[in-house]
Amino acid sequence: MEENQTQEKRTIRQLRRVPAVRRLIAIRCALNGAMAGVGLLLAALLPGLLLTVMVMALGGATLSPWLCVASAVLSLLAGAAGSGLIARHAKDAEPSGLLVLGALLGLAGVLLLSFDGVLLQLCAGCALTGLGLGLCCAGAHRLTPVLQDVLRFLGEEAQWKELRQERALLALNSVTGAVLLGGAVLLVLRSRFRLALGLAALVCMAVLLVCALNCPVDRRYAHKLRRFLSREEEQKPLRKQLEGVLLEKHRRPWLILAIIAVLHRVYPHRVLGREHLRMDEDNPIVYLCNHGELYGPVAAMLYIPEYVRPWSISQIMVDPQETAEYLHRYNFGPARWLPGPLKWPVSRLVTRIAHWGLHALEAIPVFRDHPSQLRNTFRMAVEALQCGDPMLIFPENPNAVEQDHGYERSGVGTLFSGFAMLAPAYYNRTGKCCRFVPMYAHQGKRTVKFGEEIVFNPDNDPITERDRLVSEIGAQMNRICAEMEERV
Repeated sequence: MEENQTQEKRTIRQLRRVPAVRRLIAIRCALNGAMAGVGLLLAALLPGLLLTVMVMALGGATLSPWLCVASAVLSLLAGAAGSGLIARHAKDAEPSGLLVLGALLGLAGVLLLSFDGVLLQLCAGCALTGLGLGLCCAGAHRLTPVLQDVLRFLGEEAQWKELRQERALLALNSVTGAVLLGGAVLLVLRSRFRLALGLAALVCMAVLLVCALNCPVDRRYAHKLRRFLSREEEQKPLRKQLEGVLLEKHRRPWLILAIIAVLHRVYPHRVLGREHLRMDEDNPIVYLCNHGELYGPVAAMLYIPEYVRPWSISQIMVDPQETAEYLHRYNFGPARWLPGPLKWPVSRLVTRIAHWGLHALEAIPVFRDHPSQLRNTFRMAVEALQCGDPMLIFPENPNAVEQDHGYERSGVGTLFSGFAMLAPAYYNRTGKCCRFVPMYAHQGKRTVKFGEEIVFNPDNDPITERDRLVSEIGAQMNRICAEMEERV
């Protein structure tokens, strides 16, 4: 029996070393510390601040300390209730997103509470603190089934009950005792250590924010995890992808997501043709968009209504010097809006950003100039489609003579034909017919339009079918472009 207990403890220690399990437990520990820190701050703040004389700006009338206490408590409860309403209506919200938002609001509330101020400041601080902690609790609560799914994926579902200690770190009961005990002591100390406690609460909320930002499982991967566990047949590509997220060091592209959110607001577009999109995670869409120098990739990533994995040429993903030369030749060199002396410095600066961003977006490198490695591109693309990840391809050939060796700024250039070989490769692996959706992004009219779905036909001759796909895709993209040019 002792040997069994020793084996169980060893298993628990091993589970805590798994990156995904460790980070999910860290979120719970950080939330526990943040709630205790904020509770102690409130316990020190209310007696110290409210039992002294608070003067309102209106008329300089002295307010009753009990009125101030009641206002602060009601503000705190209102913030907590508001977080419950937000969490209830945002059922599809990402758990880590709720944690990040809650930590930021909690930081703002603690900052307001840490310094002297009028009643309005106190109420605002309590409301923001309650709202932030409530959202954090809602996010952590939604991460609980994710941790269960991670253990099932690891084959350690039986160890879920053995992690009761970590689960208890989230429970409000464990926090309430610490807050009440500390509050009883701080009622005597009053506001003497309020600033120190405020700094401690800020540190706790900051740690929670860092833990939330490092949460490896977003809504997309949580859905894939449930999908993997709900099916009986073995899904090797999906298992491999999930192992890379759960068992290795995986960082979320928070900065890119923030940039996308901002660009959505400051760079609005009309989106047409959504009725042509038929979402199917068992047979994802392959989107094909015009390049238009840098405009096409940016507009496509912003306004395709689902997460996509873009294809990117290896020249801008592998070697920095090669990337800088490529960007200077095809993007910033021909750009008329950029002064000549700045073209090379900007190309080198964008090189760093491109390498970081493309790897964060899980882009698939295309080895155009290395045919022996091109098979790796199709292998990675087929595995991504098997995992339910849609593709985004920019099929224009920048080296075409008729395009003066560059991307068309308006219109559609000559298309490569090699991308169409993804369809037979995908069919041979899965028995499913690849779905292509052409689209066009018009910079002048700030409009993105999707065309009609084109489906691979495995009964045709492979070369004939390849030419058909390329021809129909090119025709649709040119037709969409012409229609948009005609629109007033």
